[in-house]
Amino acid sequence: MTTMLTKMLLVLRRRRLLAAGTVLLSVVMAILAMYSAASAGPPVFESEHLLAVKSASSAAAMTPSQAVLAATRRDVPELAAKKLEGDVSPAELASRVTLALTTDFQAVSIRARAESAEGAEAAANAFAEAFIEFHSGETAQLQIAEKERLQTKIEAFDAEIEAITRQSPGLLDSTQPPAAADQQSRYDTVKTQRDQAVQQMSGLDTTLGIVAPYESLGGAPATSAASFLSSSPAPIRIAGAFAMTMLVGAVAILLLERLLPRLDTSEEAEAITELGVLAEIPALRHDQIITPINPMAFDGPHADAHRSLRTSLEFLHRRAALDRPPIILISSSSPGEGKTMTAAHLAIAIAETGKKVVLLSCDFRRPRLHDVVGAARDPGLNSGFISPEDLTQDVIRPEVWDNVSLVSSGPPTRRMVHLVPLIRDIALQAVEADRTVIIDTAPLLVANDTADLLQFVDQVVVIARPGTTRTRALQHSLELLRRNAAPIAGIVMIGVEAGRGRSYYDYDYGPESRLSDMATTTTA
Repeated sequence: MTTMLTKMLLVLRRRRLLAAGTVLLSVVMAILAMYSAASAGPPVFESEHLLAVKSASSAAAMTPSQAVLAATRRDVPELAAKKLEGDVSPAELASRVTLALTTDFQAVSIRARAESAEGAEAAANAFAEAFIEFHSGETAQLQIAEKERLQTKIEAFDAEIEAITRQSPGLLDSTQPPAAADQQSRYDTVKTQRDQAVQQMSGLDTTLGIVAPYESLGGAPATSAASFLSSSPAPIRIAGAFAMTMLVGAVAILLLERLLPRLDTSEEAEAITELGVLAEIPALRHDQIITPINPMAFDGPHADAHRSLRTSLEFLHRRAALDRPPIILISSSSPGEGKTMTAAHLAIAIAETGKKVVLLSCDFRRPRLHDVVGAARDPGLNSGFISPEDLTQDVIRPEVWDNVSLVSSGPPTRRMVHLVPLIRDIALQAVEADRTVIIDTAPLLVANDTADLLQFVDQVVVIARPGTTRTRALQHSLELLRRNAAPIAGIVMIGVEAGRGRSYYDYDYGPESRLSDMATTTTA
């Protein structure tokens, strides 16, 4: 539980801008919810009434689709408003009602809204009754008109048949002379048309008994048509808006952590890389980051952490059984993780033991080691020299600090492969002269410069910064080093916050006045 809580606090610290924005947005949403609660109208209820489409509705004046489209624009709202006894105008009632056919086209759904459940149910029922009455009346009128039209046609056919038989009596009386062929054909045609009209009349008489094309299936109890927040009391709205916004922000933070995971602790670094952490360098305050570095101020927890790194590297060097000082290459996955400052402080930590150190500034794309040391960048390695013998004291700056020499980079360049032989010769001659070599290089994932130098180094130190170094970037860097059979010494965590390690690094450190008092008391 404690580990999970610590992890959450680290994530919040790393994503503090997003977390602060989420809190601010949550407060704004809560304020908006408060004002909306104050200005919100009464709750809204909705009721539904279903009408079945009867099979006899094919004789209706309109199809169900046409009836649904025209329902709110014709006489139905007026009939429904009368049934409600004037509680609402036809136009307002039409605006509160929506009609739609069900997916199987076997029913019409009528939904009505009102400020109360009773009002919604009454509106839906009234509109359904009006819909049935209107279309039943229209259908009856249409059927009566159709019957009158058929009756007129039948009478006309009868008159025409009578005229034909008068001219040709033989059509009906066999004792009379036979009718002409054209008269017989005309008689047969008119008689067939009359029979069809009589048949249509008979079918219409049957449907006149069922004039209603729709039948009520009943209405459903009214339900709230508002969302939970809009229908809730003001305090619940405010709390809900705040909680929902915070939840969205939390999900965003979790997604970022999932998609772009970063290291938080040394334990994570060791688990991911399967390497040991050589040292944990405490974070410096902004006012403590001063360049150039003053070796005389190399003291306190920060200095002790670099001394611990020095001891770890010396132990690994002894295990390697080399008969000369090591060539140490320091790099990182990405820029800004602290490799240059680590190289300089490690040089001071080694030099204070009395050993000679040579610093090589080999980050040719963004050289900064000369600024950290307080020396000039030019001339340097990229100033046109061919061999170590060509280098002068202007290039190899002896004793920039006690026991520390510097070889600057020279002008920046993106192409440094031609400088690899020179760098190798300088490094090998330095260790033959009993000097430890520390090489500051470009980040591993930014350029191939570091890979070109791996062939002659003895130890590779990879820098990582909690909360900054991305897990995948560190893994890719180590894959690159392993493919090149690099002698990886381990990981150095830069910028470790006060916590479990601080109690160790701060042991016996405190204000100088308190230490002086302790010394005086002991002497006394």
